[in-house]
Amino acid sequence: MAREGAREERDGTEPTVTLAGRYEILPERPLPALASPTAPAFAVRDARDPSRRLFALLCSKKLPFREETLMALRRLSRPQLMPPLEWGLVDWPAEEPWRGRGPAIVFEMPGGGRLMPSLSAAIPPVADDVLTRNVIRPILAGLRELAGIGVSHGAIRPDNMFYRSDPAGDVILGENCSAPPGFAQPVLFVPIEAGMCSPGGRGPGSVAEDLYALGVTLLLLLLGRNPLQDLDDHAIVAAKIGQGSFAAIAGQARISAGMTELLRGLLADNVNGRWTFDQLSAWVDGRRLSPNPPNLPPRAGRPFPFDGAEYWTRPALAHAMARSWDKAIDVARSGQVEPWLRRSFGDIRRAKALESAASFLRDASAAGRAEHALVAWALMALHPEAPVRYRDFATRLDSLGPALAAGFDRPGAVQHFVEMIDSKLGSAWMELQGENRIDFVPVRKTLDMVRYFLDRPGPGFSIERCLYELNPGVPCRSPLLEEEYVSKLSELLPALNRVAARVDHEREPMDRHIAAFIAARAKTLLDRDLAALGSSAEVYRQRLAVLRLLAAAEKASAAAERPALLTWLAAFARPIVDSYQYRPYRAVLLREIGRIVERGRIADLVRLLENEEMRRRDTDGLARAKIQYAMTRREVAWLEEDGMTAPDRVARLANRAAAATSTTTAGFVLFGLVLRLAF
Repeated sequence: MAREGAREERDGTEPTVTLAGRYEILPERPLPALASPTAPAFAVRDARDPSRRLFALLCSKKLPFREETLMALRRLSRPQLMPPLEWGLVDWPAEEPWRGRGPAIVFEMPGGGRLMPSLSAAIPPVADDVLTRNVIRPILAGLRELAGIGVSHGAIRPDNMFYRSDPAGDVILGENCSAPPGFAQPVLFVPIEAGMCSPGGRGPGSVAEDLYALGVTLLLLLLGRNPLQDLDDHAIVAAKIGQGSFAAIAGQARISAGMTELLRGLLADNVNGRWTFDQLSAWVDGRRLSPNPPNLPPRAGRPFPFDGAEYWTRPALAHAMARSWDKAIDVARSGQVEPWLRRSFGDIRRAKALESAASFLRDASAAGRAEHALVAWALMALHPEAPVRYRDFATRLDSLGPALAAGFDRPGAVQHFVEMIDSKLGSAWMELQGENRIDFVPVRKTLDMVRYFLDRPGPGFSIERCLYELNPGVPCRSPLLEEEYVSKLSELLPALNRVAARVDHEREPMDRHIAAFIAARAKTLLDRDLAALGSSAEVYRQRLAVLRLLAAAEKASAAAERPALLTWLAAFARPIVDSYQYRPYRAVLLREIGRIVERGRIADLVRLLENEEMRRRDTDGLARAKIQYAMTRREVAWLEEDGMTAPDRVARLANRAAAATSTTTAGFVLFGLVLRLAF
């Protein structure tokens, strides 16, 4: 994170939120015309240069923003996009969902407006030469420079392009850092397979996908409108599958031969046939290339009937089944897909794989889950290039983490993610590709890791651990931190210190999310403490485990006094103190805890409370006290039961006393006789 910001309110002026001690964000001056799909925009005043025209985007608190991309953009020498000036955490005063601490990014305001105010708006069609000179050339230069630093844009569309100064000049790309790559990109602007994914599941983005989005953008600017604005996402994908992307979007529009050549190249649905930077540069320089024919999927000899329609290609049928999942269950169970694959396409290998999967899944114990897994298998066999789809969850395997993060609050999405992993659909997808690719190695490791954590239900593991292990930049989703933004371990304790100042100290400073966040971000192995946290051990052991986990987080934080947090932890640690039986020990511990609260660290508190020597002496002393107590209780009971005055005991003791007295008396008499005889 760059720098942090604070809220200010000057006398006689509107309230501001200051970032990096310089940029004053104005919460009461929103700028809807500059907002991004997941980030509202607000006016900004530069304290050093009030004449500058700036604005800020307030990012979502539940999604990671692209901080690494922001740092990379600063290295660009000739950026063809709005340059970010500063970013960091600010304390936002507005109501939910933005209230509290969250990230903001400050940009220079573009000189002109958007190329299209919205994707539903109509504009005058842009002429071919203007499009080439003012759009293609500058955007190509910008994309080349982004590719040079290993960054894809992921948000190319006409309502995210701005005129640099006026409508007659060059254009620049809008921001691409307020959300994960491609997260807010409409389905129209992504290739077919990416359009099938859940939000966040499209992958990290690529140059090829940026060029595809550029092709769609150019086509809309040529037409002056979005011809598919009345279709939903499923219908757009279906149209692209059936006609090819260019034909589906262009329809019957009259487009020049040169532009048709360009658009067919950029909108090739097969990524291997899509134009590259070099081909696009050659076209811009005047070279005419052979037009790419549409790469449509092969048609079957006879259609496959499903849900009242007939489907002639495998991708079209797979997409329709994914859209009507419950109806697809009956089709998958009927076994009709396998013979259609064999007879219509000669696809024996995938038909056999589907048949084997069906046989195995029919015998599976979890019948309901097996039915869904069988549909997923059928979709993969029909369209292997598509993402893994399971009910309403669909993702590329290199984007499991962002897909999980984006769907974490969506009803059913987490459960479907878990069932998809348990059904081993990721491994099945890789097997159906028919090749052992080198890029599958890290994917297999990721899937193994996810299954390992899901098999361990305790705190610090399970789905929460998967969320943070798969998303290095995602903020902690603990309810305790709902007004905070903690994406790094170093930010956790400062945030908890602020929370401690306003939370009831009866509440525990740890939950499943915080435990998983620490375990995923810490550089030490914490399994012992996590096991104690989730065990049925004594309360004091569980609370010691909490303190040790927070001490592990403290190692990543800068040294600082945190009196509010330590006061909270002191109250939380009281059961640990009370677990000592020896009162002087408890008094010593309470006195030392008070000193640590005034000026100390969590590690000091842990060392004090887990003193093994004191614990051993306390345990041994308690054991000795119990033995002494038991002995005393027996004596008291004996006395209470007239043990001392019982008749048989009195007679027995009297006889013993008489015998002893007689013996003693006889001894003295005998001793006297001996003396007498001697003298």
